[in-house]
Amino acid sequence: MARSGSYKDRVRSIRVTDGLSIQVVEITKRRLAGFARCSYCGEGDYWNESWPAGLALSKYLATRFPRERLNGCRALVVGCGVGLEGLVLARLGATVSFLDHVTHALQLVHKNCLLNDIGSFETVRCCWRDSEEVRKLRKYDLLVGSDVLYNRADMIWIKHLLTTSLDKSGIALFADPVRSHVMAFFRLLVKSDFRVKWNWVDASRGSKKQRIRIYWVERSEGQNSGSKFRGHHT
Repeated sequence: MARSGSYKDRVRSIRVTDGLSIQVVEITKRRLAGFARCSYCGEGDYWNESWPAGLALSKYLATRFPRERLNGCRALVVGCGVGLEGLVLARLGATVSFLDHVTHALQLVHKNCLLNDIGSFETVRCCWRDSEEVRKLRKYDLLVGSDVLYNRADMIWIKHLLTTSLDKSGIALFADPVRSHVMAFFRLLVKSDFRVKWNWVDASRGSKKQRIRIYWVERSEGQNSGSKFRGHHT
């Protein structure tokens, strides 16, 4: 089994905006068989590299959120993988917790934080299907996740994580390449006293360009009047 220090597959420089580039170590797919899967649900795919949805969400965060609004913000990156979105948030001043259910993903995040000179961060090993562990999570001002809605069966668990760990005045941002079943998740949130808005962001993977939808989720009117992010959705 691979150890944290043996991640040497590749280092990518990802240009998020003209003024912000992030370095990430990624693991090639052919090596995933050597890593342990989640001890709770038995799954553990797709954590090993960055994806277009993660890049799109990172661009959205870097271009739409003023640094003064993120400074000191408590942010949780759900299904963090290599940690790109959290690395961006940390560079913009947020206090970031990285959550994943794969131990080696969190070890990789630790390596990527050090690679980007990020000294203050937290890693949280938790499977969102484990409701007892989810209930132990603290409250966060900002919750973000990209490509976390690909499995229809996980929607109810992600909703529970959202309602449990998001502060009443906080917001959540999800990025998804418009999978056909995803709107059912957001309709479920609307029925549970959330408001949902969305925007398009373009991202690319190699020479292939892709349109990603960014969903902005907040409590219904009257529940989050003190949100520090109010007015920043465009």
